[in-house]
Amino acid sequence: GLVVAGCEPGLEVVERILREHRMAGVSATASSAVAIEALAAGRVHAAVVHGSDVDERAAETDLDIVQFALTRWRVGLAAPVDSSPGWVERALSGAVSVVQREEGAGVQRAFQRRLEGQSPVPGPRVSSHFEAARRAVLTGLPAVTIEPAALAAGAVFHPLETHDAQLWVDKIWADKSVVAAALNIISGRRFQSRLQAVGGYDLAECGTQLS
Repeated sequence: GLVVAGCEPGLEVVERILREHRMAGVSATASSAVAIEALAAGRVHAAVVHGSDVDERAAETDLDIVQFALTRWRVGLAAPVDSSPGWVERALSGAVSVVQREEGAGVQRAFQRRLEGQSPVPGPRVSSHFEAARRAVLTGLPAVTIEPAALAAGAVFHPLETHDAQLWVDKIWADKSVVAAALNIISGRRFQSRLQAVGGYDLAECGTQLS
């Protein structure tokens, strides 16, 4: 079966469709940094990595990988729909706590780039994009997340950066049938329509091999 780590919520859809075709699939929610570590250690077949500099990040690693485009989405801040004007400025100034991710997460890196030169912003840490958006809705605190997760949680969203999300496959597994099956799913109408229904996804190059 296919084991893939990363922070793209759509991985669960790939896992489910693989199982419908009697092929095993396991998706593990993890930050880009943790997913890269797992791929380097041989614990997964593939990793989802995102960032404004994702190609440069791939070039900096010693991994022997094949890169595939997955999606493009905006990363930024989510908040309840009834948030008062100025909530973005308060979040970026450190005037309020902000729900955040671990240091290696692509969204956290984007947030820290925006805060460069400022004191760290306080706030709880969570393990996924959707959990961050959900926490924003439940607690009223702004949260660092991606636009699709904010839309799914019913939050408002303010963008900070646009990120490319890629699927990195270890070359030793690239020719395996289960990898080909997963790529067919990612390129297919059913998978893409599910993501488009959420909103916030740019799937123009989804499934395209990049390297």
